[in-house]
Amino acid sequence: MLERVVILGCGVAGLATGIELSKAGFDVTILEVTSKARQIRPGESCHPGIEPLLKQLGVFDQLMKSKPLRYNSVLITIDGESRTDFFNEEQSWQGFNFDRAEFDQVLQQKAISAGCKILTGVKIIGFPLQGNMVKAVDTDKGVFELERLVDATGLKSITAGKFNLRRIYHSEKQVCSYTQLKFEHIPARLPRAYFESRNGSWIYCSMINDQTCSVTCSRNGSFEFSIAEFIQDHFKRPYEVVVSRNYVTSWSILAPYGIDNLFFAGDAFITYNPISSKGLLKAIMSGIYVAFILTHISRGKVTLREGNILYQEWGRELLKNEMQELKKVNI
Repeated sequence: MLERVVILGCGVAGLATGIELSKAGFDVTILEVTSKARQIRPGESCHPGIEPLLKQLGVFDQLMKSKPLRYNSVLITIDGESRTDFFNEEQSWQGFNFDRAEFDQVLQQKAISAGCKILTGVKIIGFPLQGNMVKAVDTDKGVFELERLVDATGLKSITAGKFNLRRIYHSEKQVCSYTQLKFEHIPARLPRAYFESRNGSWIYCSMINDQTCSVTCSRNGSFEFSIAEFIQDHFKRPYEVVVSRNYVTSWSILAPYGIDNLFFAGDAFITYNPISSKGLLKAIMSGIYVAFILTHISRGKVTLREGNILYQEWGRELLKNEMQELKKVNI
């Protein structure tokens, strides 16, 4: 019998996990609590390092059909001083500005074609335990028995809440805002990726296509950026505000835990400060690595407990390295 894996959450991390596990021969069911897999959101600026991961998932060619904007640098202004940072010295590496709704749709279609079963609008009731193992997910659509459980439900993790698991915060929580604007034509003078920081607060602007711009800002520090003021200063009407929302984020990671067959992916495991531009990369990377660990466990190369500890240690090292990189820009 195929090993049964239930994945909670149909976002990028959950879908990446599901694609890789299905390719490895697991019986994968993805449960999403909302009626739709994802709501519309701004575009995503992605580090060039995401390219090999998208190729591994088998979605790169499909995503390239929409011709996402590419960029080899970010214009950075810190306390009034500007510079252009390239991804590599040869200026050959290029990042991506993806439309997030389209990105999610491509991954979802790939997951389904790989063999994942996706159920939406699911209400989670509980998680029956036997010792330090989750035996099933109890829902309003039935009981899903399992050998492995992966939580990819974001920062407000369902299982972390149910099992009172602790998070370790490495920074103060930040209230951030993001807005997506639709224009007849984007102003030509704006760079494809722009970052500005003043006194610990920041704003990031990226062109998603020739008619759509995504703007994200923080609201901490002695100076608070105003998205409305930034838009007024840099853009001229007419434009349409497609979406505008607030959220809370920080550098954080789930504290060590002892439920052996429970794994976490994406923001449920690690949250980045969004200025890293690697949030999507981290979500996919964690999903791929969860699948890698579970495959090695299934093949007897490591025990279940060893694999879980190895994955948790990998996450802590990943977060540590990324925080060190961001210190270079004084954030």
